[in-house]
Amino acid sequence: MTSAEALAIRVGLGIPDFDRDGHCGADYGATKPVHRVVGLVFLSGHVAQIGTSIIHKGRPGADVTVDRGYAAARRTGLNVLGGIRQAVGRWTG
Repeated sequence: MTSAEALAIRVGLGIPDFDRDGHCGADYGATKPVHRVVGLVFLSGHVAQIGTSIIHKGRPGADVTVDRGYAAARRTGLNVLGGIRQAVGRWTG
């Protein structure tokens, strides 16, 4: 395990393994969650999803509380990190 992944685990980040579990947003049709061009990684379709369930649907302050909006943003961020890891392989450094 590389140091970046070890740090993520140590601070309690549950970064999904999309190679093992499939990417979030897979049920949305023909989306391509990651596209690599030379040294760039483009991401799309990452949402606040765990498995096949989108968590905390809605807008903070209107449909969900601000705290739930924060939790949804955190999950989306973790899914983005999982997408990057899927695109580039295991992290180094």
